[in-house]
Amino acid sequence: MKRHTRTLQAKSRTHLVLWTGQGWTVTSGTSGHEYNVEELTDGRFTCTCDWHLWHSYGECSHTAAVRQWLADAGGRTVYLKDSVDAYKRSHQRYEDYNEGVIYTSAAA
Repeated sequence: MKRHTRTLQAKSRTHLVLWTGQGWTVTSGTSGHEYNVEELTDGRFTCTCDWHLWHSYGECSHTAAVRQWLADAGGRTVYLKDSVDAYKRSHQRYEDYNEGVIYTSAAA
């Protein structure tokens, strides 16, 4: 599945992420709706948004926002890429690969 990673990343950067103690509450930067994001035991994230309901193994903009929030806490920046070649050329730390989206990170 081909995802538009630039659009996904830009949208994720408009969201407000708050740690709740058991997961994250993500407030959409466009609609203002709140969604709950939790990390599963295998490292994937789940979200309560409609998109994630139909793509349970994929990444929505809310889970991407949480990944960036976590990276910020570690002094890193997350980049979303849509092909393995882009990852190989970037020489950045490989974070995750999920439904056509590769997450890499670099020191901020």
